[in-house]
Amino acid sequence: MGKKEVLNNSIKSILITSLFLVLLSSCKTKSNYTSSWNGNPQGLIENKNNHVEDMHYDADAKMLYGLINDNENLYILLEVSDKTVQKKILISGLTFWMDTVGKKKEQLGITFPLEGSMGNRTGKMNKEEMMKQMQRGSFNGDFDYQNLNETFSNGLNKMEIIGFNNEKEPLMVFNQNPKGISVSIKFDNMGTLHYKANIPLKLIFKQPDLFLNDATKLFSFGFETGAIDTPSMNGGGRQGGGMGHGGSMSGKGGRGGGGGGGRAGSGMPAMQELSKPSKFWVKSAHLVNS
Repeated sequence: MGKKEVLNNSIKSILITSLFLVLLSSCKTKSNYTSSWNGNPQGLIENKNNHVEDMHYDADAKMLYGLINDNENLYILLEVSDKTVQKKILISGLTFWMDTVGKKKEQLGITFPLEGSMGNRTGKMNKEEMMKQMQRGSFNGDFDYQNLNETFSNGLNKMEIIGFNNEKEPLMVFNQNPKGISVSIKFDNMGTLHYKANIPLKLIFKQPDLFLNDATKLFSFGFETGAIDTPSMNGGGRQGGGMGHGGSMSGKGGRGGGGGGGRAGSGMPAMQELSKPSKFWVKSAHLVNS
């Protein structure tokens, strides 16, 4: 093979590699999240259909999520199978965030459940017993899921909403409130947590029709759990952040009490994981229309 042919082959290889990288980069920049259309609003309201075909998984937060919309409402779905993340949700709260201009800012939020709202109603695994088991090295992490479902269906319906209607301060409200926001949590037979929130589009966007009819109108959304104070292995001191309000743990903009928390001690990965929030953001998402 001559030098000229070798050179030509090298140039071809470089061009093919460059083209592949350009295409890969292009795919990444176009990876906006697209909501699914809800053809049966009443079915979602009555919990008859709590699953989205196009669910996405965030490996860092260990959460499976999806959005559905119709002409009136946005439906937010979340599934959590990881037991450590479930504990952070049940003990220290969960906040759903939205930013209507796609900048990943904590503009609108719903916190449910609230930090501490479960009390000792998590069944045989409350916070104190969990910490004792973790220190003994016998932590198994199971909740009484039947008891939890009964708790959620029998009156655990207080939540905090943030930023809606240009409210300057968070508001404590109940499910089926006049604003039309509702949230529910239920565990299935496999112990998976299923979260669903309904929010009227008119509470989110000043002009919902623009977002329904124009796919370039983007917004951001995400979830954030609280973090659990875990005892230090060095002398029994306490490290990590506590919940500043509701489920928000970011510590940004004056909210929250320190997101990352401290290290809980070597050899205790479960405690280390509990001492920091689980969270993710989807920067660019858009609604769909029928």
